[in-house]
Amino acid sequence: MGNILNDIIDDIDIEIKPNKSKTYIKWTVRISVALIGIAFVLGQINSNFLNKLDSFETKIDRNVTLIETNKKELEAKIDMVYVDYLNDLSEVQKTTKKQLGLIIDYRNSDKQLLKELLDINTPRETSTIRTKIKKDNEGDKN
Repeated sequence: MGNILNDIIDDIDIEIKPNKSKTYIKWTVRISVALIGIAFVLGQINSNFLNKLDSFETKIDRNVTLIETNKKELEAKIDMVYVDYLNDLSEVQKTTKKQLGLIIDYRNSDKQLLKELLDINTPRETSTIRTKIKKDNEGDKN
């Protein structure tokens, strides 16, 4: 590289104070080449570093989007669970209300008939609720 610089400098003809001017031009060219080289190296390092930061930023944005989506899905599932179990609870309350109504209606009459009606209705309602809960749990697993 020194030969190329010397060839460029030797080709320059200066009329006023040729030795001093040649020295100034040589140093100016050398400093310029050094600064250009340093700028190129710093640019490459900076470019590689910024590209890594851009990829990190892209990955972070994607993760934030996924987290927000998962949060919304989870909230929807929780809300659905509350609604389903509140509906089931209301059905249990209706059944209990019917049973208490039967007790009130038949309190002075045939108590054996009342016991049989309650015994028939209770297991049927319990099995209905159990099958609903199992079905809901199987649906949640999928």
